[in-house]
Amino acid sequence: MQREIPVVRLSAAAVAAVVMAMGCDTSVKTSRTDSTTAVQVAQEPHGGPTCGLVGDSLSKAKQAGAYPVATGTWVTWAIPEYQDEQRFNDRPGAGRKYGALACIVAAPRIDTITDAALTNPAGVLLGVVYVDGSAPIATGDPYADLHLKAGYNCVIVRVVLPAVVEGHVVPVADSACTSISAASRLPGNRGRPTGVTANDIPAVARFVEKQSRRVGLGIRCGTNWCNLGFTGTGGGNMDVAAHPVPAPGAAHYVRRVVRGWYDQQFLALPNGSSPFGVISSVLASTVPDDNLESYTTPAAFATRRHVADVTFPNGGIAGTKYETRWHFKSKGNTVDLQLNPTTSNWTVYVNGVPYDNLTVKYTSHAGFPIAGTARWHWKPNDESLWVRCIDGCCEVDAT
Repeated sequence: MQREIPVVRLSAAAVAAVVMAMGCDTSVKTSRTDSTTAVQVAQEPHGGPTCGLVGDSLSKAKQAGAYPVATGTWVTWAIPEYQDEQRFNDRPGAGRKYGALACIVAAPRIDTITDAALTNPAGVLLGVVYVDGSAPIATGDPYADLHLKAGYNCVIVRVVLPAVVEGHVVPVADSACTSISAASRLPGNRGRPTGVTANDIPAVARFVEKQSRRVGLGIRCGTNWCNLGFTGTGGGNMDVAAHPVPAPGAAHYVRRVVRGWYDQQFLALPNGSSPFGVISSVLASTVPDDNLESYTTPAAFATRRHVADVTFPNGGIAGTKYETRWHFKSKGNTVDLQLNPTTSNWTVYVNGVPYDNLTVKYTSHAGFPIAGTARWHWKPNDESLWVRCIDGCCEVDAT
């Protein structure tokens, strides 16, 4: 049965209690025992900035900021697979420098929202974007292009015709999303690639970055995927994927052709003269293994499991941290994980070779379905990988 997202209004204190109790926004390491294996799997709270309402390090101002109260109970605030985060860059002509850190989070269970519901003249709230207020947003920059302002922004989608969608980004006032208008409208496209069904579209949100470095908003919308900020119809006007894509119906096709499953962007490299000490540099994609959602117990990872592929289609990583610390090669790479059932230690394999300097942080999100996605994780001076594992997520990092 399909349904719209219920609106629940809570006090700020109640919201904080709910969010702290769910998922990653916890300050205490815990362990989880699987009833069939009796393996203790160490957990850690997610490090670095997240899209959480509280308990993160994104911005002190964020915790006091005005957010839409109706979203306070969204469990997806604390689950990275349903989110994305990055700094937008100012495109090649201005030095590929980064701006404010932004997070986008999908509403819970947006796969239950019908196409008919999206024809509501007022649109439907599908997600929220938070933009760190410590960095200014100037007219004409990539944030303003998407109508984003510092603080919380509501992402509302309205379907006008079967293949025509309006995206709207509106600010928050009096703890609620403001109404959509002509001024809040973004161009968008809506559709599914050939051979893809509604069940193949993950209920997630992403920043979608074109090879021109232009950034848009990507999110599941009804039975389709919507890209907002770009023109075109039927899911068009997006760049070809940076990784190989097999023919429709072939193995691995869906995960490699639907943006919500994989993540593609320009990764950062150090640059001392740029804000934040990095610039947008090498194009890379990460694609999840088709079977991630079936690896639901620690015992599943007692055997080495392929979790993701990483591709650098244009190379450009020789001598960089992606080669020296991550051990990636130009073009295609595989990432596997294995959990020692005795010690509860993880081993990370890149291209079949185990490396001691690659680490895993596991966090359970038991009680809520986790999409089997892979995505990049923005960090102040690096990127790491997030993939679904067991009943939560694993952050793979290089030390």
